[in-house]
Amino acid sequence: LVYKEAVAHNIRAMGELMGGYERLRPHIKTHKMSRIARMEMAAGIDKFKCATPKEAAMLAAVGVTDVLISYHMVGANIGRVVDLKRLHPHVDLKVIADDADNIRDLSSACTSAGIPLGVMVDLDTGMHRTGAPPGEASLALAQQIAEASGLHFAGLHVYDGHVGDPDPEKRKKKAFESIERAVETRRLIESSGLEVGTLVA
Repeated sequence: LVYKEAVAHNIRAMGELMGGYERLRPHIKTHKMSRIARMEMAAGIDKFKCATPKEAAMLAAVGVTDVLISYHMVGANIGRVVDLKRLHPHVDLKVIADDADNIRDLSSACTSAGIPLGVMVDLDTGMHRTGAPPGEASLALAQQIAEASGLHFAGLHVYDGHVGDPDPEKRKKKAFESIERAVETRRLIESSGLEVGTLVA
């Protein structure tokens, strides 16, 4: 059961909190509904995050042109992402990666299909679930992506799911520590000559 007025209120509240929607990239795994995605788009949101190729396909079908799948594409999902990009060439479709072998697999599939794909380096800033360590390890992955056939380096991705202290001051401190690790890595990568176009956190 969805209360449309409550959803509209929440979308407005996020826009007010963020000072507009330019920097906001909502994750649609919480609703997985095209109607709500359209409400977000009508408010001015033009970038989205999702967890699966199926969710990305739904976003592409309603006209979203900037989609990040913030989950690691391995196995059959690599083929699904390639097929999705082929079906929606106008969509700026990006995935995340934290592993050299996975980047090689993505490169091979995209090269064979003649499909360009953006790949963001997934950073582990404290949650220790996925992601490469900040610093030199992430720089090496960024360089690998930038040099790989069929891929382009699309920036950095951080999920700070470990930040959840009930004390708001402690939570704020942990959040800033998390993002600072990402910002330091961004500076390191840019000092190597690679542009970090986007940092999603």
